[in-house]
Amino acid sequence: MSLTPEDSPKPDEFDWDSYLIETESEAAPACNFKQSLIPPANEFHVGEKLETIDPRNRDSWCVGTIIDKDGPRLRLRLDGTDNRNDFWRLVDSGDIRCCGTTEKLGEQIVPPLGFQQTSTRWAKYFEKHVKNGPFAHESCFKLEPAKPEKNLFKIGQKLEAVDPKHPYLICPATVTSITPGDHKLVISLDGWSAANNFKIDYSSRDIFPVGWCKSVGITLTKVGHTLPPRSLHKHNEHVQQKVDKSNTSSSRRVSVDYDENTQSYPIVTVYWNYIGDNGGLLLNPHKFSSFMPAIFGPNQCHLVLKKIFDACIKCSFQPKSFTHRLMDLFPSTSDKKLNSSPEVILENNTRLQLPSMETKDDFWDILHDFQNAILAEEDLFVSIPPDFAIGQNNKRKIDESQEDSIFSTDRQRRPRHVDVEDEPAYDLIQKTPNDVAEFIRNIDPKFDTLASRFLQEEIDGKALVLLTTDTLIKHMGLKLGPSLQIIHHIEKLKSKFNSR
Repeated sequence: MSLTPEDSPKPDEFDWDSYLIETESEAAPACNFKQSLIPPANEFHVGEKLETIDPRNRDSWCVGTIIDKDGPRLRLRLDGTDNRNDFWRLVDSGDIRCCGTTEKLGEQIVPPLGFQQTSTRWAKYFEKHVKNGPFAHESCFKLEPAKPEKNLFKIGQKLEAVDPKHPYLICPATVTSITPGDHKLVISLDGWSAANNFKIDYSSRDIFPVGWCKSVGITLTKVGHTLPPRSLHKHNEHVQQKVDKSNTSSSRRVSVDYDENTQSYPIVTVYWNYIGDNGGLLLNPHKFSSFMPAIFGPNQCHLVLKKIFDACIKCSFQPKSFTHRLMDLFPSTSDKKLNSSPEVILENNTRLQLPSMETKDDFWDILHDFQNAILAEEDLFVSIPPDFAIGQNNKRKIDESQEDSIFSTDRQRRPRHVDVEDEPAYDLIQKTPNDVAEFIRNIDPKFDTLASRFLQEEIDGKALVLLTTDTLIKHMGLKLGPSLQIIHHIEKLKSKFNSR
């Protein structure tokens, strides 16, 4: 069965028939692909959760949320991560399955690679954000098609392929070469230079027969396409609904145009609740003492929000990504209907359009939504001062015993702000996986993801001293450069310990 379209294409559609004649080429037969001849229906809903393999750690099953859908494709985001690592899967992919399957198999769901916090924090996050779903129904998952017995592709054949650098796009492509023996194809995206060629397995789910996109209602990107700005790509439907709700509320309350010089807003005071482990997944606790004021206000509520947003950006692991999350939550607009809503300009010149705030309750509702959006606990910012004294310049005063309680865990960890390598009194073999992760993170700021991997593998001080370059490369999948750096610092740490 051929998937080549028979009807005349619409003006904005890619015309495969004309293109094949023009290029004097042939379409790869549908039997060459690991794809269903009749593409399955997509019965999933945006916002539902499922189990999926972590693309960066294929030994792990994690929980993912459906962020978007396009034909039989799903855009997934691993719970506990942000939108930088979203990926796409087909509804009949073997990489996804119904929530609860892992538990039935006697195995365990694990935090995704890149989850910045401790295993204890993952348990809290799972209980709050994952446990109650909503979950995709078992009937939505389709059986994966059979893999072709062998590589039947020929050089020069045309197909449709996912652009690896922009996986939300599917492009016309050509089989450029075939690697004997290892089932690999080299694919070129038509209209692009050879620098964009990529190698892929002949049974990959990211290549499709000619006409597949049209048959499932997906727009095939034209040859030599100009990439759309990422900001124009579809956002999380739930975030958009929240924005729409805020905009609707703002429009309903509008009575006069907003003028920052004349319009007044409720006066509020907000306190940073440093007591407890409530900073969420996106804020770096090591930056709190430097950038997080103890008190915001008293001031007009929109100005207090601005100060909170600025402080959180400075305290975030990834300020740029954190700013984009704020822009998704409070998108700036030129709509005159929203002119009575306050617009704030952050220190990094980002403009945010806040919903209308007529009462203090409106303010706290917005702050509550913000804390949820940044995956923080609901008591990160509170209206009543926590039990501490405010000193000069609103800096908190904490005695030594209080500091120990803030920066230590039940296992009597060292203070989290102390560099592992520079703390001579700390016993090497007593280091917890959290200490080891912090040690890796301090080697190089680029090692944040590696630190999470060490934490996921539960590498403590005893395991740390046993690591070798070979172990890091073969068993943890690290490249040679990072492996050598890590082993170098481990040896320095061992030398300091042994010299005591």
